Amino acid sequence: MELLADIVVNLALLLGIFLLRWCKIHKQATLAIFIIIMMIIDVIFILWRFGFMQR
Repeated sequence: MELLADIVVNLALLLGIFLLRWCKIHKQATLAIFIIIMMIIDVIFILWRFGFMQR
């Protein structure tokens, strides 16, 4: 189950990169800002999940 969760999180990050490229091509600034925020949350979750942000 952990492996599946890790795969889903990494795929979400890759999807965010492709969506940012789409937003740049189609000039969708509002959607791009939302995607950037979601990617930051995704990266924080990845770091927390792998234990890089433990106290």
